[in-house]
Amino acid sequence: MERFPEVRIVWHHVGREHGLNGTYTTELRLNSPEVVAKYLAEKEALRSPNRCYQHDADTLVELPPAGSDRQWIIVYFLDRYLQFSFGYKRHGWWLADVVSYAQSESGATIVRDLLLDVEIDADLRYRIIDGEEFVKATESGIVPFDEALSAMQALFTLAVELDHNKFPDSRLERIYEQYWPALSGTGISAPILN
Repeated sequence: MERFPEVRIVWHHVGREHGLNGTYTTELRLNSPEVVAKYLAEKEALRSPNRCYQHDADTLVELPPAGSDRQWIIVYFLDRYLQFSFGYKRHGWWLADVVSYAQSESGATIVRDLLLDVEIDADLRYRIIDGEEFVKATESGIVPFDEALSAMQALFTLAVELDHNKFPDSRLERIYEQYWPALSGTGISAPILN
């Protein structure tokens, strides 16, 4: 497999920064800039054992730690407000998260979870999940209006691809084909792409 530069990826669960010691909480609320900054500093200080690579200017790839008995792949499309995962959260096929991205001062990529997810089945049926949370987060200012518009555009574009049997697109397909063979041998079946 071609070698790509390693990167650091930090997940930012918007509206949930008040979790004790940076832990995930289900309660959404608009937190002060100080609480958000403290949360991000704590999250960034944690070192994930996952392998994260800059595939190209607009794409990051995250894989399980070397030697892991789990097989999954996460692909971040920085230019599309989307992150696709297979095998990570135990969904049936692919899961798409609507996200935004920023760079921290230390150079880590901060992935802001904008709460909208799309569960995709192999037959391209899909379910949009957590829409109520997204609306609440937008109404309360947790997700700024400009990010909410970008999130809705990303969701709409993905829905059109799914409705017209254009998923996965050639870009996701190429990345999957490049990385998935390196993960084989764990007994988890690979996603069927066509």
